[in-house]
Amino acid sequence: MEKFSSFIQTYRWLVILVTLITVGIAGYGASNLTFKSDYKTFFKEENKQLNDFLQMQKIYSKSDNVAIIVAPKDGNVFTKENLTAIWELTNEAWLIKYNSRVDSITNFQYSYAEEDDLIIEDLVLEADMLDDEMIARAKRVALSEPLLQKKLIS
Repeated sequence: MEKFSSFIQTYRWLVILVTLITVGIAGYGASNLTFKSDYKTFFKEENKQLNDFLQMQKIYSKSDNVAIIVAPKDGNVFTKENLTAIWELTNEAWLIKYNSRVDSITNFQYSYAEEDDLIIEDLVLEADMLDDEMIARAKRVALSEPLLQKKLIS
């Protein structure tokens, strides 16, 4: 350590000059750094899944979303039959290949408090357990929730 500190003290102007030159070169090189947000940069050109996805985009569109619209004939989504159908469709949609998200009124993350506990759960947990009280609660929550109005519920 003494040799090092002695070297710095003896050749301080040289050390300062070399440090400034090094910082200048590093700063110049840093100006060439870029960030690419394109997900394709993370894959090799021969990646099968990426090529399949790009081929699908050429055929259909570049949208990453698929919407399945359910419109009951009677206009009432909040019946046991309709909520069960939406619940089953939501569960099946999770099985679609390359899927990463499914949004539905049945799996909407509803939160409420019970005493000191904060409960967060799907709006419809199990379709076969639906009763009139649960359907009324789901309707009340869904129709008063800004995240669902005009988005998942017309």
